[in-house]
Amino acid sequence: MINKFNNVKNPNVSSTHSIDDVLYTIKNGDDNLDIINSIRTLGKTNILYDELKTTKLPTFRFNFTFENKANNNNITQSTGFIYIDVDNCNSLQSDNSYVFASWKSLSNAGYGILVKVEGLNQLNFKDTYMSIGKELNLNIDENAGKPSQQTVLTYDANLYHNPESLIFKAINKKVSNAIIKKKERGGITMDDTFSESSKIRFDNINDYFIDNDKPYIYFNDEKEYISQPFIPRRVEDGDRNTTLFYVLGQYSLLNPSLGENYLINWANTININVMYPRLDEQEIKGIVKSVLKKRFEKTLDLNLNKARRILFNPSNKMNQNEKMKITNKLNGKAKKEVTKKEIYDIIEGWNFDFFGKITQKKVVLISSKSIATIKRYWGDFEAYVRDLNNNKVSHLSTPKKMSDIYCIYKCSDINKFVIYEDLFPDSTRNLFTKNRKKIPLFEIRAA
Repeated sequence: MINKFNNVKNPNVSSTHSIDDVLYTIKNGDDNLDIINSIRTLGKTNILYDELKTTKLPTFRFNFTFENKANNNNITQSTGFIYIDVDNCNSLQSDNSYVFASWKSLSNAGYGILVKVEGLNQLNFKDTYMSIGKELNLNIDENAGKPSQQTVLTYDANLYHNPESLIFKAINKKVSNAIIKKKERGGITMDDTFSESSKIRFDNINDYFIDNDKPYIYFNDEKEYISQPFIPRRVEDGDRNTTLFYVLGQYSLLNPSLGENYLINWANTININVMYPRLDEQEIKGIVKSVLKKRFEKTLDLNLNKARRILFNPSNKMNQNEKMKITNKLNGKAKKEVTKKEIYDIIEGWNFDFFGKITQKKVVLISSKSIATIKRYWGDFEAYVRDLNNNKVSHLSTPKKMSDIYCIYKCSDINKFVIYEDLFPDSTRNLFTKNRKKIPLFEIRAA
């Protein structure tokens, strides 16, 4: 259940609602919709914006429920969710398996995100909040999240909702006064105590940026395959052991310094979220031991399963919006180069004996691209086309007309077809109508 409050300035609980009711209100609006629209029209720079926002609209606190009044001393229990506020973000990828719901903020300049969470309390709230931010690839402020955080009612008809989202297990970091060390062949290894600086890898992207401080790598010719282990949303009896072994095996290769305790914790999270029915404790321990044995024997292989056109440097902190701008720009540039190459190949292989001189309209018919597209890039080829036409066409005999080359039998309406200068029959025995629709010929023969 979610606590509702009269406004930002009033910490007293006014009512309690189910999460479905709250999401319905955000998606469909209520009697506050006119106020929301008015505030959005004013914009954040208007002096009335903050006054209306903090006094006229109700708020919700999604992280915990409270007894009478919202403060940390009055927390009663976790709601089963954690709320993340993302500012200065115009677009958001909501297809992450952990996103339960997301919606546009009141200002229309950010998003609110809900994630299901298990075992959340005041002590582990901050670590869990930051870990979820990293999991969702969000550049969030460490000081932004707090247990009693509230959010103002907003409206988003395109609210995203995934009831089957995965449950994130709250982070309970272990602290050890004495890190156990033991000698192994080739050096010294530590136990599985996690430290603040531990960097757990979910893919092998940072391997591409060793001794490379570029913000990103773009693969022009073919997409690059990386390792990014896939966890199915649901795994039934019969596939559970195989799936868990595969996922843990991949993560153990990506994080070779982490051992049994780490893998067991990860296995428990996967077991809770996707295994139906759940594996028992002994089965999980057996799978983990088998993974570690295979890793030690060097019989595990990293599976390169994810094709990527662009890789961003993990050490370069860019938000999702910045990444999308770069991706769209590079993909657009690559698409332009492909189109230009297609036009060039047509011009370079031009059959002057059959087609006569090169024109934009003829290139349109051969390429099946729009006239607007051909005109957009024609400036890159205009001088080259002019030289080819001058050198080739002057040496050709008068191009034959359509009637001199082909005749059409059993066709009742000859006016359907455009003249030779506008039309070329292709290898599939078709003609183009005046609106460029292909019509099969009943019979074609040389005249």
